Amino acid sequence: LTTQEKLLRNHIAYNESLLVDMLERATIKAGRKDRPVDSVCCIMDLSGFGLGKLRGPTVGYTKQVTRLDQDYYPETMGACIIINAPTVFSVAWKMLKGFLDPRTV
Repeated sequence: LTTQEKLLRNHIAYNESLLVDMLERATIKAGRKDRPVDSVCCIMDLSGFGLGKLRGPTVGYTKQVTRLDQDYYPETMGACIIINAPTVFSVAWKMLKGFLDPRTV
């Protein structure tokens, strides 16, 4: 098992790697020196998602990650595509949406 602190550190390390390495490599691979790749498309598969997953530590972690991403990595996510979302997702989305900056939604 890991701690929330370790998960947050890993999330930050991933974002830093994204900014420094991955976007630069994508720019080179796409041959876009004049228009650098500066955002990503995230695809989230919510198979197996249920309200039971939104308890205690998960909600706290989600709040922290959301805040980190919008405060320190704004505009990095160009789009987020959600697939296999169960019906209960609309309830969860209403709750999660409250953690986001209105410009993000």
